[in-house]
Amino acid sequence: MDDFNQDKEMILGMTKYDEYREKFIEQKRIEDIHENHIVFFVLFFVETYCMDICKRKITYKVSRPPLPLKNMLGLVLLSEILKESSARKIADFTKTDSVYKLVMEGIPVSKESVTRYKNYFIPYYEEILGKTVQMAKDFGLSEFIDVSVDGTKIKAYNSPYKVIRKHDLKKLIKILKGELDKDEIKKLKINARKFYYDERKTLNEKLELLERMYVELKISGQKSVPVNDVEARWMYNKKNKAELSYNLQTCVDCATHLILATYISQNPTDDYDLPIVTDMAIKNVGFKFENLLADAGYSNELVIQYLKNTGIEGFIPNATQSRENKDALKINPVSKDNVYIDYTNKFIVCFAGYLFTLKYQYEEEKIKKTSIGKIQYPNKIKSIYSNSEACRNCFYKDQCLTEKMTN
Repeated sequence: MDDFNQDKEMILGMTKYDEYREKFIEQKRIEDIHENHIVFFVLFFVETYCMDICKRKITYKVSRPPLPLKNMLGLVLLSEILKESSARKIADFTKTDSVYKLVMEGIPVSKESVTRYKNYFIPYYEEILGKTVQMAKDFGLSEFIDVSVDGTKIKAYNSPYKVIRKHDLKKLIKILKGELDKDEIKKLKINARKFYYDERKTLNEKLELLERMYVELKISGQKSVPVNDVEARWMYNKKNKAELSYNLQTCVDCATHLILATYISQNPTDDYDLPIVTDMAIKNVGFKFENLLADAGYSNELVIQYLKNTGIEGFIPNATQSRENKDALKINPVSKDNVYIDYTNKFIVCFAGYLFTLKYQYEEEKIKKTSIGKIQYPNKIKSIYSNSEACRNCFYKDQCLTEKMTN
């Protein structure tokens, strides 16, 4: 019966979409636009699912009235789908291209307006993403049984050279507050001096931004902070090169490849971000998934405990399984690659076959010292497993244990 209702909803949804598209064809407004063009989907999606966003009042400190939100949202979404990021080109297309003219209903826009409305809709992107999921549910496109979580480093829009070092940052604050002589400016690095002489910001604006930068430095533990994107962090990319970046976490439906949720993390690794992005995806879909897939970067006790508590079946290889797939297992018999770990039942079996049960757990602050400063990672859960009798009589104890260890 549920399948029948789902099929019925899908048929009704497709019929509604077809009727919507036919309206434009009958009006002869799209003679040079193919009937299967993505623009019709965008228009249908905005008018059917996003009108509550489009009806919200918007005011600007300019004399001219604001542009219609419905048209501007359609324009922003269409340009993103067509991978057109240039505000100047998008503005030109609203005057010359039939597809863009259709979206704007003949209203031309300037490149400044395109940029302004792109920024206006940024706070609504998560809500809009949830509406795409709602549409997929209405059309019966997926049952959302299997999902996948992954992270990727996104380079920040900030030059690696446009940063202010912690030492200069402290001096700048004191100079602007009048606590240090202005002759100290000459001793600052070029970016700090440029910031001081920037006439586009008032004294209060400079101090407010510098205080915010200092807070970000204290949180990150790094040596420098980017000027244009203070929340970005130094992270190592896949080529092991340090870049100012964000860690984009994404939850995707395996059946349709539909993005269910995204989350921008400042953590340099994926270790503890899975629960956050998964909870966001569950909220958008409206119910829990059955299965979740992720790579070895998410294999830790916190994630396993989260999956157990939520009742989601996790398919996450540990580091050993990941190396096994790459044919890169460590030969050393006392390596963790030769140890079986059961996080669910809290025990491990060593390579000699002895059982070790969990004794206690504690959180450890994880800080890595690098050439770019200290990198603050999320606290790591440390687990102590013990079996003193096993180690005392084991033939391999000299290889496994240090002088201070007994088991």
